[in-house]
Amino acid sequence: MPEEKLKPTPAKSEKPAPGRPEELGDFTTTLRVIPISALAMLIEVVCAFVALALLRLIGLFTNLFYFGRWNPSMTSPAGNHLGFFSVLVPIGGALINLEEERRRERSLNFEFLLPRRRAELVTK
Repeated sequence: MPEEKLKPTPAKSEKPAPGRPEELGDFTTTLRVIPISALAMLIEVVCAFVALALLRLIGLFTNLFYFGRWNPSMTSPAGNHLGFFSVLVPIGGALINLEEERRRERSLNFEFLLPRRRAELVTK
């Protein structure tokens, strides 16, 4: 069996087609990157302010529940006047959260969307 000679593949043209950007594989970018980057920076600034507001809320509730004062500065609850009862503050928060979860589960009851059984329809 005679060996077939391999034909060389034609080389790509050196110039890109008119109206198309030069192809760089995965690194091709267009001017659309600029507004996307600006939007990302705007979102980052908004997220930084939200994080700062959440930190202030944490400080406010720590001061309110442990020291009874309306102050958003970050304070350690270690020097509170509650003594042993300071353990009840996070437990109370957990109980409030548990009750909210139960209410939410009750409000999301979608049984009215389920088809009724034939026996239930006959008895009613």
